[in-house]
Amino acid sequence: MANKLWDDVRKSLQDLGNLAAEKGKVFSKAAADKAEELTRTGKIKLDILQVNREIDHLFSRLGGKTYQLHVEDRLGELPDDTEAGTIFEKIATLEKKKVTLEEKLKTLSKEKKESEGAPSEASAEPGEASADVQEEKVEENPEA
Repeated sequence: MANKLWDDVRKSLQDLGNLAAEKGKVFSKAAADKAEELTRTGKIKLDILQVNREIDHLFSRLGGKTYQLHVEDRLGELPDDTEAGTIFEKIATLEKKKVTLEEKLKTLSKEKKESEGAPSEASAEPGEASADVQEEKVEENPEA
């Protein structure tokens, strides 16, 4: 009788161990998926910030060129100036790249919401902002 009791206890512990191992696999898979998603999103946000920095740099160069032409009393030559024209083109190209990256970020966010069943903002942990609020913060302050 004592052996049967110990056998039952051992079997129950084995079953519990197997169940814990299965749950561990599920949770580790979910954690890996979330880490991958955050990595993709973070890279896109970083790319957007880099594009914004490049645009700011080009605006600074353009302002310097404009001031130089103003001091030399040649401001009317700005539209024909080769260096300024090159800067205009680079800014336009970067603005298009920025729009593409922002669309990509929105697509990833939309896919995430669809795959998760679009959890409500109320389901966020206390003290944590929802993804929408975090995206708004990025858009408000692109140099953060």
